[in-house]
Amino acid sequence: LCVLVAFVYMIYKAEKLGKKERKKKIKQTKRQVNNFLAMLPPPGRTAKLNS
Repeated sequence: LCVLVAFVYMIYKAEKLGKKERKKKIKQTKRQVNNFLAMLPPPGRTAKLNS
């Protein structure tokens, strides 16, 4: 019985850790997208051409 409880607890902790990692990765991706969008020129403007 004790082994079963320990096994179930390990599965629970692994699942909880996985959810935490997914949330962390989603937040990081959102931050990267926002940084990329901030670097884009405003709508209607084009980049200068080097000629």
